[in-house]
Amino acid sequence: HGTKPDVVWSILKNGMNERFAGSAAGTLFGDGLYFADDAGKIDKYVTEDIGYSQSDPLHKQLYSDNHRHPGNVFYVMVCRVAL
Repeated sequence: HGTKPDVVWSILKNGMNERFAGSAAGTLFGDGLYFADDAGKIDKYVTEDIGYSQSDPLHKQLYSDNHRHPGNVFYVMVCRVAL
């Protein structure tokens, strides 16, 4: 599942929420959560996280003085989906 950096922390903290489905890419097949069967398909749904921000809760969890934000980061969530 690909998404924008500004929503990654919310997803990790609260889980995926179908009420926000389609807010970034549309709902071609109706409301719901969309997952790709191939990681190569998600590149058009992710946006770049270009730098560290001290006020970003995701950055506070992932990065420190020992593990700096590398710049040009794309976040992808690997999910097991059962139908």
